[in-house]
Amino acid sequence: MQHIDYEPFIHWSKQNDLFIYVHVQIGDYLEEGMPLFYYRFKNDKKELDDDISLDYVIIGKERTNVQAIEFSIQKLVEIALRAI
Repeated sequence: MQHIDYEPFIHWSKQNDLFIYVHVQIGDYLEEGMPLFYYRFKNDKKELDDDISLDYVIIGKERTNVQAIEFSIQKLVEIALRAI
């Protein structure tokens, strides 16, 4: 997972009267068919065009520059903790 555009994603969920539970974090590796998020209607509405929700996420094969920095910092912290 490379990016989630939260602002329009939240707007979309409000328009459709949904609670959304994001199942992944930016930087997570994904497998084909793996759910990215779950949603639950606030009312009795049962129909939803959930393909639109995929417009708000970017999935790619490589880490972005920001993710690479975060990953490097995480590894340095792990090494430091092991050294203690």
